[in-house]
Amino acid sequence: MVRTEHGPDVPIRNAFSILVVPTDNPGYKIVRDTPVLGIEGTHCEVVYDNVRVKISESLLGERGSGFRIAQERLGPGRIFHCMRWLGQAQRAFDLMCNRLQTRMVRGEPLGKTRA
Repeated sequence: MVRTEHGPDVPIRNAFSILVVPTDNPGYKIVRDTPVLGIEGTHCEVVYDNVRVKISESLLGERGSGFRIAQERLGPGRIFHCMRWLGQAQRAFDLMCNRLQTRMVRGEPLGKTRA
């Protein structure tokens, strides 16, 4: 995302555009993988060192629509992450309940003790 629109009368939400930069472009460098929610290889820190692209070939959507495009993409991603974390929480709860029933302490299941 890059600021492409300037001026005092340009609303900030309309000031940014998204440019798609080919990964074989000179100056494009992946610095490191940044795991998100324990998953590696999906997000990276990227450096653009004097990268040049033609706006006519690289512009995603219309000029000034970058914020809107980003917001539209974030919603489904947030729902996806929530569903995954709910599933993991349910699995952890199920494992804990099973452990309370099967782990024996002083001759009885852990879930029946008050320790």
